[in-house]
Amino acid sequence: MKKTRQVEPILDLRLENKISTPKSITRTGRRTQMATMVVVSLIAMTGLTILTILDALKASQVTTKTKTLQASINLSIEVAGLIHRLQIERGTRVLHFSSDPQQGIWPRVLEAAEETDEVAQNLARWPQDNRETYNFNSLETFLALVNNHRQSHPSNNSTIKEEITFYTQIITNLFDWSFRNVQQTDQDILSDYIGYQMLLIGKERTGIERALGGSYFSRGYFQDTNDLLWYAKQNQLGQDKLQTSMQLVPEIKTIYNKSVEASNRTILVTVEQKRKVILGNKKQNASVELGVEWFDIMTVYINALLKVQKEVGTLILDKLKENVSSAEKDSILKYSVFAFVLLIMPCFVFIVYTIQRYANKLHQTTKQLKEEKHRADCLLYQMLPYPVAEQLKGGQTVKAEQFESVTVFFSDIVDFTQICASISPMEVTHMLNQLYGIFDNHIDKYDVYKVETIGDAYMVVSGLPEKNGHNHVTEVSLMALHLVELMKSVHFGSDDGRDLSVRIGIHTGPCAAGVVGNKMPRYCLFGDTVNTASRMQTTGLPQKIHVSKDTKDMLEFIDGYHLEFRGLVDVKGKGAMETYWLLDNTAPCVSQTSERPDEASSHRYQVRI
Repeated sequence: MKKTRQVEPILDLRLENKISTPKSITRTGRRTQMATMVVVSLIAMTGLTILTILDALKASQVTTKTKTLQASINLSIEVAGLIHRLQIERGTRVLHFSSDPQQGIWPRVLEAAEETDEVAQNLARWPQDNRETYNFNSLETFLALVNNHRQSHPSNNSTIKEEITFYTQIITNLFDWSFRNVQQTDQDILSDYIGYQMLLIGKERTGIERALGGSYFSRGYFQDTNDLLWYAKQNQLGQDKLQTSMQLVPEIKTIYNKSVEASNRTILVTVEQKRKVILGNKKQNASVELGVEWFDIMTVYINALLKVQKEVGTLILDKLKENVSSAEKDSILKYSVFAFVLLIMPCFVFIVYTIQRYANKLHQTTKQLKEEKHRADCLLYQMLPYPVAEQLKGGQTVKAEQFESVTVFFSDIVDFTQICASISPMEVTHMLNQLYGIFDNHIDKYDVYKVETIGDAYMVVSGLPEKNGHNHVTEVSLMALHLVELMKSVHFGSDDGRDLSVRIGIHTGPCAAGVVGNKMPRYCLFGDTVNTASRMQTTGLPQKIHVSKDTKDMLEFIDGYHLEFRGLVDVKGKGAMETYWLLDNTAPCVSQTSERPDEASSHRYQVRI
């Protein structure tokens, strides 16, 4: 519910006298404002210039980075061609060492070695890397490494495992360099390049499969089960990596289908049939011719993958070209915007200056109107509850309303008559203003509405004008306990003066409320509940909270409230009533207060006159 608000002093209620025509702006003032606008515009221009330059530099950096990436991927694609030749050389050597040396495979080995050297020497530049594990940081070291292997493993002195291990290690290192060469890039290109790498790895596994399959046919079967498992692993990995590349780059699937069809669609059927034969590992007659046939069939298939590899590389480069073009266009656009701003800035300064002159006048007038409206609203909210005041401001008629259950609070100052007799009326007014100012500041922490103060009587209600269920009894009870504790620290008069105390009465029941009067309207409460609460206060004792049985019955449903039976009290107009003292509350507060009642005593208040 809306709380009572702390009202600022009302300085003047005659709004028409408070709204005056703002003074005219002098010539010096206009010059000062114009100079200010020019300075502000220059600052804005400077800031815009800096931002534009930074954006242009950033666009230039993006362009440079993208071009560098283009060069890196171009080199990676060339290296992929070298990898392809290494795969062929590895396959021919494995085929040779798995068959009879007299079968004439060695010339093909030498031819494959020459083609590998040629491709390596035709690279635009050699991949640079400082990792010691590569052992070939230049073309010379690479050729030396490969030639050393060729010479140390002549036509009659090597094994299948040695050949596959040596060439596979080199290919793996080249793959590793190729991926790390472009991994620091944007996510879209990186995703495409990972798909490209998966394609290369799948092709590499297929190359190992080709070499192992050739040895199978040349020997008639796998003599070692580990060789069969090795083949099966390479076969599965090759197919898995190919499928992964198609998922990462959907275009690969389309290019793959076209490439295979262009080569020979039936080649896949033949490859699958021979794969089943190899995986079956049934012993058969050794046949170099079958090994060569398998090698040639798989070479056709791998060449188709090579074509896919090249087209995907071209696709990635095309995307990079688009990125470069986009970055360059973005840079041009930024410079164009900057030039446009330079052209319109003088007009902008003039328009803003003109608007500023009229805005200043309007601002002064609006500010005065808002100040007067705020004062008027504050006065209205002090007289009436917020929702009621809003209805009246909206031109609505506020109808009286019946509330089934509210809790009414009354308090007065003990020995107020004797205090008034000892001081002047002005001093009494000053004392009450200070005391109830303290009260007002504290009751704002609860869901209550201050109805009025008459003399030393202080009246508060909870549960209206906005209903709050059964929370009204706890809100008023917590507030009353808080005020009792607060009064223990309120000192009246000089430092050696007396302490003030209050009598408090609370009653819960039905009540009617509405706005009464047209001149100085007040929000008034009517009903027996109000009278009973007043009787609870007048029959109470100093620093005690006197509550009726109805209030006590509602508090019994809430844990933490301690009450003491007072007895039967003769109440005027009501007869004998069963009443109670509200002693304290030990449960957590359910109100919106940020301060427990027992914390109030830590503050010391002095009401001076």
